[in-house]
Amino acid sequence: MSGSLPVANSSVTVERPYRSTRYRLINWGGTFLRFVGVPLAPLEETTLLAEAQRTTGLEDFGDENFRVPLHILLDSLNKEANLNFMGRTILQKYILQLLINRLKIQEELTNNPEIAKVEIKNPLFILGLPRSGTTLLHNLLCQDSSSRWLHLWEMYNPCPPPDYATRETDPRIEEAEKLVTLFNALAPQLATIHSLDHNAPEECNVLFEHCLAGILFELRTNIPSYSEWLFNQDLLDSYRYYRQQLQLFSSKWSGRWVLKAPFHLNYLSSLITVFPDARIIYTHRNPLKVLPSLCSLSASIRGIYTDELDFQAIGQHWFNWLAKATEKSMQMRQSIPAHQIYDLNYPDLVSDPTETVRQIYEYFGYEFNSDLENNLKQYMTQNPQHKHGVHRYSLEQFGLEANKVAQTFENYCLKFNLSSETK
Repeated sequence: MSGSLPVANSSVTVERPYRSTRYRLINWGGTFLRFVGVPLAPLEETTLLAEAQRTTGLEDFGDENFRVPLHILLDSLNKEANLNFMGRTILQKYILQLLINRLKIQEELTNNPEIAKVEIKNPLFILGLPRSGTTLLHNLLCQDSSSRWLHLWEMYNPCPPPDYATRETDPRIEEAEKLVTLFNALAPQLATIHSLDHNAPEECNVLFEHCLAGILFELRTNIPSYSEWLFNQDLLDSYRYYRQQLQLFSSKWSGRWVLKAPFHLNYLSSLITVFPDARIIYTHRNPLKVLPSLCSLSASIRGIYTDELDFQAIGQHWFNWLAKATEKSMQMRQSIPAHQIYDLNYPDLVSDPTETVRQIYEYFGYEFNSDLENNLKQYMTQNPQHKHGVHRYSLEQFGLEANKVAQTFENYCLKFNLSSETK
């Protein structure tokens, strides 16, 4: 990929990691120092835990279950991810921040036991195949003034709990804006593939990363050992901690939660155990479109952390994940009462977003009013499809065969009438 930034109406195809001159110089310098024996950005469990405690002056991480995924993650990053110096540095700082957050969250929960009594009533979860319209739907549903949704700035720095009264002036907003600017500079193609906004609705994956159990780690890096471990867990303890965090966020800023992460697809049983009154929207899209788009997104992000992008390995990883997660979710959803789950096909969403939201509200018994309708129309006017450019990708780019993909997902496509798309 060239060094120029994508602009509106441009197109982006991920071919190789983007590298600015500054990135190359910093990466070269750090690599040289490590080569001559200067220990930089260690991804070492004891060091990270001690540094988090030293930074905060706190010692209690809460439930110790997070230590198992932390150990597996660090081992996988060190042995399998082929991180360059910049990638190692970014991940070291990020994992340290997660551990710092965990210490602060535990302090809040300990000092304010009333948080455990905060109700999380009828939360709405958007899940489905990645790249199946979950982001668009999430943004649409968050146009309702009664909705409560997660911002990047509060997830990346959750303590003290965000306050509704200072939701527009909280200093963490500026911190998150700088973070988004950094990532757009490291991977400018992301603005086209999956636009980040520090103050817009965002996926809830970071809340699971506070347990060191999150799919974003494998979106960022090639860590097969960690990926296999994560997929085969039920994450029930992580979902309980996830609920505690929502209670923390709700303690000073309430509303009907609208949450979104394709990640939930693989853990429906635990989700419904921890949130028995949950409402679920399951989005569907033909995997022939979903799979290469997801692979391209992953390649774009992984290019921040490594100089060794294996496109075929990326393709095989996400093909296997989608196939297994789809099959697993089809089995688990059979135990969920029909009135709690709504199926939505991607073409229906993009052809008439306002009517789609109206039907969802009718299904779950929410009030659809003129204010929401106006907000939806305004949002779609201001955010047309391909606003940030056109994302181009193909199965062949990632060593995948259309016939094999179609055959693998044949039953799923038949069940939800998912024909191939033209747009």
